[in-house]
Amino acid sequence: MLPPIRYPLPTLIALILASLLTWQAAVLSRGWRAEMAARAERLLQGPPVPSSPRPMVVAGPMTRRALLLHEETPATDRPNGSEVETIDRRMFVDVYDTWPSPGPVSHVRIGNRKAIGWVKAVDVLEWDTRLVIRSPEGKLEISDRPEGLTRIVEVGPTPLPVLSWTDKAVEVALWDPAAPWSSVSRRAWVRLEKLPGDSWGVWISQVELPILLDLAGRDDSANSARLRAVLGRLADSRPWTPANLDALRPVLPRVVFDQESNPARAVERLAEANARTTRDAGWSGLSFRFLPISDLP
Repeated sequence: MLPPIRYPLPTLIALILASLLTWQAAVLSRGWRAEMAARAERLLQGPPVPSSPRPMVVAGPMTRRALLLHEETPATDRPNGSEVETIDRRMFVDVYDTWPSPGPVSHVRIGNRKAIGWVKAVDVLEWDTRLVIRSPEGKLEISDRPEGLTRIVEVGPTPLPVLSWTDKAVEVALWDPAAPWSSVSRRAWVRLEKLPGDSWGVWISQVELPILLDLAGRDDSANSARLRAVLGRLADSRPWTPANLDALRPVLPRVVFDQESNPARAVERLAEANARTTRDAGWSGLSFRFLPISDLP
């Protein structure tokens, strides 16, 4: 026996039509609802995390570079993600990506020949060259901006990485006196007019000096040797073309190109430097030193 109909026939028909319309609307709006859900998820997660296959390029063979400041640095699959590797030793690395963009940057994706993972920005010093300055008197006149008010501060004899530059000033990293080459206390600008000529140098390891000495003795590679030392690419055997070298001239400080090439003099000075066991700092079993830029070929 059929159950009794509790609704009048017109009401029942209206309910059936409403149900059909609701079902049809759900089918038709499925794609729109999926797009809205995906859009909401993107808004919550932010922009996609970059994953570049090659390092960021400044110009020609000059890539974005950084120095790991600590050993046992964790690297993750994404900013604040899961750890994929622990980088045991401090080293110079290429920069593949930064996050977020635009900054301020909180994480840097690093690697050597291939990407390793993301590290916190506080664990690296972004430093594209090996250019350094050293104050003969242990003091520098610094400012917060290239043309800001200056004051004299104690910096000691430790070489300071040159991070960026203008035609009239350079930006340097000032070390924490208790942890040079491991902890940056601040960044500051130094006007070029306040720097004596012997303040400029490159940061080089003892194992790189013989390579530089060998390159300096080759007449066909004098310019390449100087720029490889400035960029920390002495152990990189990949060839540079004349176009690569020309691309570096407008992006590097003038002091890199001011000195006329003199391979014979450079060989003599580099041989003397290689014979000395000078050591300004060391990590990962390597010794590093300040080499005056005037000693480069």
